[in-house]
Amino acid sequence: MLSEIDNADIVIVTKIDRMARSLIDLLNTIQLLERNIINQRTKAGKEKATAKGIKFGRPRGKLKNGKFIDEKIVLELKAKGLSARAIAKVLDCSITPVLRIIKENK
Repeated sequence: MLSEIDNADIVIVTKIDRMARSLIDLLNTIQLLERNIINQRTKAGKEKATAKGIKFGRPRGKLKNGKFIDEKIVLELKAKGLSARAIAKVLDCSITPVLRIIKENK
């Protein structure tokens, strides 16, 4: 309906629900358009940053408490015969990064 009227036209609404439905459809369309624009800008910005060499996400090997896992220490402890779980306990971290380091250095 809204696409068929001109500025000079007068719209007489006999039922409010019809007008409300048209307005809701219009608002939904505007919302979708705005969402698409935001997504395009975000994608373009991320591509530009990636092209400059910026990496996203948490740095590899960084723990929640802000410390980094020293791979040399992990490998030394593994060479001494400690299990991955024991190494994780010594370093006060989860077992997952310890296992990753051990797997990458086999």
